[in-house]
Amino acid sequence: MFGVILLVSLPPRNVSTPRAANAPSEAGASGPEFLRRASTLYSRTPGDQNAPTDQISASLTGISSMKNRSPEFDAYIDKSPEFAKPILKKIRRLYHNACPQIEEQIKWGCPHFGFKGPVGSMAAFKNHVAYGFWKAKLLKDPHKLLTMMTKASMGHSRITRLSELPADKILIAYISEAVALNEQGVKPPARKKTRPKEIAVPADLALALKTNKKAQATFAAFSPSHRREYIEWITGAKKEETRQRRLATAIEWMAQGKSQNWKYERK
Repeated sequence: MFGVILLVSLPPRNVSTPRAANAPSEAGASGPEFLRRASTLYSRTPGDQNAPTDQISASLTGISSMKNRSPEFDAYIDKSPEFAKPILKKIRRLYHNACPQIEEQIKWGCPHFGFKGPVGSMAAFKNHVAYGFWKAKLLKDPHKLLTMMTKASMGHSRITRLSELPADKILIAYISEAVALNEQGVKPPARKKTRPKEIAVPADLALALKTNKKAQATFAAFSPSHRREYIEWITGAKKEETRQRRLATAIEWMAQGKSQNWKYERK
């Protein structure tokens, strides 16, 4: 019989193994923590080549470890379309890089970021990803990234691929500015109140009101919106008999001091 001898060469105990350039030091980190930090450095998302070196260093030192990570965010990203996942992950990371104290919360079915108040949000749709800031109208927006939403201070941007995101330092600057607004207690601009336009009272309603003083007094005391509700309800009838029935009901209700939607008003 023939025997086989395996020779195993062991390195000397005191000889240090050469370390790759830029590899993370083992000082202060061991086991899974060291592997996690190393993977952060070597597993960049495709299209993330523009990440500044100091941000990568920050992730190794634990600054951007997303200590306020929400499991609901993880679930939202996992259920998103494949094209959207890297975009959402990167936006999320940049929020935590810009503000390590940022908080994550799902509102209205979408991921929101907050710090001393709402800061921004992101959402995945079938063919695009949208991200934005609550106080966008107060942001300088030097790169013209945001499209303002009507009747709100919210502003957003829509993208379809990771490469369409601005450079990390640009988006971090936007996030930092939005956070600073909350820290300073800056409020969004108040909405301008517009008075509802009066609409003409149809002849049949005007005539019916003259025959009932209580209904006439109630109609005169109504706000423009309440008067509009009755007028649009009456004139919206498609048949003459329906219009006359609504007109009679309107006079009856107004004689009792009721608005057109009195059934839905809180008592």
